[in-house]
Amino acid sequence: MNSENTFFQKIWKFKRVKITIISLISVVVILGLFLGGIKAITPDSIAYPKIDHYHFRFQYVYHEKAEDFSSSQYQTPYEKNQCDGGVSSTPVHFHDGKDQIVHIHWRGITGGELLKLYGLNKVGGLDGYLGVRLDELNKGKIIPVPISSKSLPRPQKDDQIYIYTGDRNSFEKKNTNDFLQKTLEETIGTDSQIRKQFEENEKSKTSFLKFFHPITTLAHNGIDDGDGDPKETRKTEEELKQLNNLIGNLVVFVQSSEPTNDQIKERFNNLTPLSDSTCGG
Repeated sequence: MNSENTFFQKIWKFKRVKITIISLISVVVILGLFLGGIKAITPDSIAYPKIDHYHFRFQYVYHEKAEDFSSSQYQTPYEKNQCDGGVSSTPVHFHDGKDQIVHIHWRGITGGELLKLYGLNKVGGLDGYLGVRLDELNKGKIIPVPISSKSLPRPQKDDQIYIYTGDRNSFEKKNTNDFLQKTLEETIGTDSQIRKQFEENEKSKTSFLKFFHPITTLAHNGIDDGDGDPKETRKTEEELKQLNNLIGNLVVFVQSSEPTNDQIKERFNNLTPLSDSTCGG
């Protein structure tokens, strides 16, 4: 009787070990499929964010009315620790109560991701998320990246999306699909100088603080900020562009027919003035 009990105990232990191994394999397979699914809907720029910090002027003109990005549904407090070299919690911001001025803090953000962040999903994936961060997976963290709001007016049935870049002197129409899929730097046609410097620093392992020193110096390089002695020289437009790392201007029209030259000129003649920037902004 004892030998029979021992035999059945051995069988039971063997089955338990077998079930445990199968369960572990199942967990690994499920986890692999889960992470594979995340990777399939999350571009590397979102899954593994890297620091950038550039600006551009953005206008979204819906049926001849420009969206007001200074309104509360778009504005967010900026993170004041950008100078410490950390990645911000979200890739894009409007803040300081300013219209048009977009702050991009992650590299490789596309036009489609910009629109999706504010509720207009033209690039697929889950409507409420840009994707999932995997850069802290080694710490056991998978961090969802939710959209900021659903504030952008959605195109109607017959509407098309028309993209233009330029300034008050000249402008250029861009391919809409390219805008949705390519980085904003590629669409506008200007590189972020901070992104380029970061990439150089990463190659040479130069510290973040060493990089930001010349930017800070530029902001106080004997040029009046506009709030001191009026006799002092104010910053020129080009100096402000350099200080803000401004890559250009972008106008998105949403309407049933292509905008006229006068409509386009009106938008590029209505650009928000630049002001002094800060590392935190």
